[in-house]
Amino acid sequence: MRPHRANIHDRTSVESIYPEPIWEEDAALNSTAAGIVHHGLLLTNGCDADGFFQLDPAARPAAGDVPEPRAAFLWPSVTASAFGEAPGVHGPHPRPPDADAALSDGYRHFIDDVLDAAKALRHH
Repeated sequence: MRPHRANIHDRTSVESIYPEPIWEEDAALNSTAAGIVHHGLLLTNGCDADGFFQLDPAARPAAGDVPEPRAAFLWPSVTASAFGEAPGVHGPHPRPPDADAALSDGYRHFIDDVLDAAKALRHH
């Protein structure tokens, strides 16, 4: 599989590699109590002079390290209640009415974090 390239100057380049529905699915997986594996994005090689960097969906053991020195692994995390999955006395709670807006805000912040991490890994 060919690596994906994104650019720190083009937010949509990250969003096309990691769209909101995939982010939401990964956030839900990562919010489980049994989360021994984190699902998210692996940034490698830092960004070049034009702002391009390698970005790939990935999964890592929750206690694992990122093997490359110029790499970062980011994973989304939200509370299970944001998905309406928090167990209650009589079963799952209904999805909160503002959950969609909160999740969209979370996604935007996550993309900001990805871009910030890529800038921090910039080649000098």
